[in-house]
Amino acid sequence: SALSAYEKVQDILTQKVGAELPPEIANNMGVLYCRQADYVKADKMFELASERARTESSHDERYYQAIAVTIAYNLARLMEYQHQRDEAETQYKQISKEHPSYIDCYLRLGCMARDRGQAYEASDWFREALHFFPNHPDSWSLMGNLHLGKAEWGPGQKKFEFILKQPSTSTDPYALLALGNVWLQTLHLPSRDKTKEARHQSRALSIFKQVLRADPKNLYAANGVGAVMAHKGNYREARDIFAQVREATADVADVWLNLAHLYVEQKQFVSAIQMYDNCQKKFFRGHNVDIMLYTARAHYKAGRFDDCKKALLKARHVAPQDTVLLFNQALVLQRLSRDVLRSEKSNLKQVLQSIADLEMAQKSFHWLARHGDRMRFDLAHADSEARLCSDLLSQAKYHETRARRLDSEEKEARHRQEKEREALLAKQRQTELERVRHKEEEERRLMEQREKFRQKTMNLLQFQPEPTSSKSGGRSKRSKPTSGDIYSDGEGGELLDEPPRKKAKRSRKRRSEGEDGEEGPSKKRRSRKSTEPRAPRQPKAAKEPKDTGRKKYQSKAFVSSSDDSSEDEDTQGLVIDDNDRVAPSQDDPASDEEEALSEEEEDSEVSDAPASPQPDSPQPDSPHLDSPQDSPAASDEGRPPPGRARMISSSEEDD
Repeated sequence: SALSAYEKVQDILTQKVGAELPPEIANNMGVLYCRQADYVKADKMFELASERARTESSHDERYYQAIAVTIAYNLARLMEYQHQRDEAETQYKQISKEHPSYIDCYLRLGCMARDRGQAYEASDWFREALHFFPNHPDSWSLMGNLHLGKAEWGPGQKKFEFILKQPSTSTDPYALLALGNVWLQTLHLPSRDKTKEARHQSRALSIFKQVLRADPKNLYAANGVGAVMAHKGNYREARDIFAQVREATADVADVWLNLAHLYVEQKQFVSAIQMYDNCQKKFFRGHNVDIMLYTARAHYKAGRFDDCKKALLKARHVAPQDTVLLFNQALVLQRLSRDVLRSEKSNLKQVLQSIADLEMAQKSFHWLARHGDRMRFDLAHADSEARLCSDLLSQAKYHETRARRLDSEEKEARHRQEKEREALLAKQRQTELERVRHKEEEERRLMEQREKFRQKTMNLLQFQPEPTSSKSGGRSKRSKPTSGDIYSDGEGGELLDEPPRKKAKRSRKRRSEGEDGEEGPSKKRRSRKSTEPRAPRQPKAAKEPKDTGRKKYQSKAFVSSSDDSSEDEDTQGLVIDDNDRVAPSQDDPASDEEEALSEEEEDSEVSDAPASPQPDSPQPDSPHLDSPQDSPAASDEGRPPPGRARMISSSEEDD
């Protein structure tokens, strides 16, 4: 808000009034920009203020020279903020040379030396300021802080008590807070008197309350009260106070650290470590040694010794000269080595590493017992830890022997297991090979059986070709029915897929025999060879079969058509020829006679064909055939009309 007001004033003066900006306003605007970390605008404002001061010095030289000194000091501070420390130091020395009574330059030079770790040079610069102002409270306060930073609690306490003895600074809040922190710090000294802890806590609490009575809004005093309550064990009240201070401002690092300490005391180690890390990142950019030490302490109390060791090693990289870090590192190495040696599960490598860590810790404790800082830790404690390391090293020989024995046994067991595993793998491979071999043999055997079966099937499917007549004039036998012929199985008219079996040739003797067997053998028919073509057969008149009570037989080669089922019984015994004509059935007597005449002519030329097997059902005796005198030249009486085959029953043969 102040900066915006100054910017509005600048606009009014430069634009509306047309006047130049005074150097005082330009200097104040530069300071506000610097506090907002806008260093570029701050530099421009300081340069403008310096130029305006030189321009206005003609009107009042003494006044504007004083303003020019202030502007030069602010420029040096800006250089310090921008980490241009050499330029800032040169500027401070130039100002102190021209104006020796300007003690702020001495104080800044002392602070810069303190930040570089040059405590004695810083003390000299502070004493140089006291030569001009012996009772200056800032000089005494900086000297007191310099003693407290070196853990010199007595000299530091005296510096702050001197400030409070002065009438003008008897209620100085900074000195009171510093003195209360001194009484609070005595509770953490290694050589403290535990009987005086309660008295020191009461003094610190009274000082913080005195500051709060003078300034109720002093956050540092409230933070001190919370610290005293935590030391007394009132963690709930202390946590409430720290929370209120943190809500009031988040720019005080001490509040964050106190909350983290409180989490450690309540054994909430995860929250404490997280709080330490946040404070380190927010305020110290990750390089504060004290916070690293606090983090290592939290890991140690949580039992995470490896993490504690890592945190201490990181802190030692930042401050290798810190003896407290060296003591804590040696203590952690000792604890880790002791746990490893006592564990029966430790291998040889871990045991050897723990022995080496024990030797390093022993050397560190021996050195700290002779050259340690008495104000920061107890040297006798370091000596006792060194003796404990020696005792552990004397027992390390036994643990090393045990670890070597266990390691050798483990190696043997591992070697034995490796051999067993290799044998098992070999057995599995052999089993797999046997399985594959058996499978191949089985497949080969199955293929051989399949090939044999295929050969047998092929042999069964081979047919003998149908014999043909060599004589062109002779009468050929009936052609073999084609696949398109239809056959009937008896009178039922059922369709069959297979052709009818060939009927065995009837011998002449059987055809000449009578039905009763009383007649003698008939005369043999002489074969008639004729070169002339036969005359067509004249059809005979169909005779009505007599009902003699005998059963009428039909050949299985007859077919009954479903379309002609209503016709006469004589039309059922027909076979359809390939030339769309009606051929006589094999059981027809007229056909048998013609067949008998042509058999003798073809016997010499036609090869013997195997006779088809007779049906399983019993066949009746052959009916009495016509006499051999019936010839093609005989009368055509009694013959069936053309295209019709006459069925002859046994009664007709008797007639």
